[in-house]
Amino acid sequence: AVDSLLGEVSELRQREDAVAAELAEQEADLAAARGELTEARAALAETKRRLGKSIDELERLLVSIYRNGEPDAVMLLLDSDGLDDLATTSAYLERIQDYQTGVVARVRELRAAAGAYVEDVEASIDRIEAARAAIEERQDLKVACPEEVALNMGFVTAADVRRLAEGLKKSEY
Repeated sequence: AVDSLLGEVSELRQREDAVAAELAEQEADLAAARGELTEARAALAETKRRLGKSIDELERLLVSIYRNGEPDAVMLLLDSDGLDDLATTSAYLERIQDYQTGVVARVRELRAAAGAYVEDVEASIDRIEAARAAIEERQDLKVACPEEVALNMGFVTAADVRRLAEGLKKSEY
């Protein structure tokens, strides 16, 4: 009977060790997900800052176009004082157009990046919630106390259990 109890105790301790290892793994996964969440939030904040600056720049550009109108190629030709003036003004207008196109492209890219970072944040939050749920589920498991089993089965007395407990006061057990 004692041998079978020792076998049960050994088996219960092995199960306890396995649960503890699984819990440690889930806690490591939770820590990793928290780190990813922190990084994704920081990247999202930076992208939002850059997006805000680009949108402000785009707004200024649109207001300028509204106030001054878009340059017309025919008007450019008619207002030129010669071929050199036409070439210079044309090159200048091309640079302006490139700048305008770049501002619009930058706003589009930053919006797409912000959307991707939002998805990363949401995925990290989902991972954290899943890890927390797994940890909570594991913590709800009952951990067997072999001394209590032996006491309930009448193999040891309450005094024996107290004596054994004295030696375990400073341990995690």
